[in-house]
Amino acid sequence: FLFIVCYFSACGICLVCNQLKANWEYAWILRFFYISTYQSIFAFIAAISLFGLFLSINISNCKVSSIIEKISAHTFGIFLIHQVPLLWVNGWIWNRVFHIQQYAYQPYFPLYCFGVLLICFFICFCVDVLLEKLYILFNRITKIPQLAERLDQYIGVA
Repeated sequence: FLFIVCYFSACGICLVCNQLKANWEYAWILRFFYISTYQSIFAFIAAISLFGLFLSINISNCKVSSIIEKISAHTFGIFLIHQVPLLWVNGWIWNRVFHIQQYAYQPYFPLYCFGVLLICFFICFCVDVLLEKLYILFNRITKIPQLAERLDQYIGVA
């Protein structure tokens, strides 16, 4: 519940700030530096509440548990991929790919944003899985782990 309240509050404040930016210069600063960023109090409270929710869930189904473990192994990669400057500088991913600005004043904007976040999460998950497979293939081809092991043995002996 707290996650939903924080998410919709942040979206609502952003919409209000967008409307007020012409008359009140601080509204734009408030929106970008204190509301829209992942280090905002809204994001912090939402993250803590989601973490608490997942801590309280008891999953006894092995299939669901294995899916969660598969996804959770890639969350750091998902974070790193979506933080690539090429994707967010000048709002490229949000404005050119998802056209967020066109939907900013629609009543379903918060739901649209949530859907876009899910799409970004899924795409970054797929990219991270692909990168993991490429990394494994690269290690098999180059035999770097075996080389490192031989170097360790050599250094350890000397």
